[in-house]
Amino acid sequence: MPVKLFLPGERPVSWNQMCRFHYKARHARTERDKELVYYALFDALGEHIPPFEKRVDIEINVYFKPGKAHDSDNICVKGYVDGLVAFGIIKDDDMRYVRRVPCEPRKATKKHPVGVIITVKEVKE
Repeated sequence: MPVKLFLPGERPVSWNQMCRFHYKARHARTERDKELVYYALFDALGEHIPPFEKRVDIEINVYFKPGKAHDSDNICVKGYVDGLVAFGIIKDDDMRYVRRVPCEPRKATKKHPVGVIITVKEVKE
């Protein structure tokens, strides 16, 4: 069964910004994103669940304000994936457990406000 998480109001940092940060600031931002996902999952699920047994795809859709979107290859989602590992939904984020992490920028609407939607689902191999 897929796990879906919405992070309202969240705007990921771009890789362009991340590359300009001092290494301590990069680490702090990644840790912030990791903790955000961890605690959002805890609030949504109430407790830890067993990790997926098979490989997963982690789909990340980022809803930006019109005219404020990053390119799809410029969205830094490493901290979000690390948060999934920290919570225990996946055992690790290497290729044994994660097949791919597609990331798509989208225009925010009333139906889909600004924020990030993370969906984790097993791969049928």
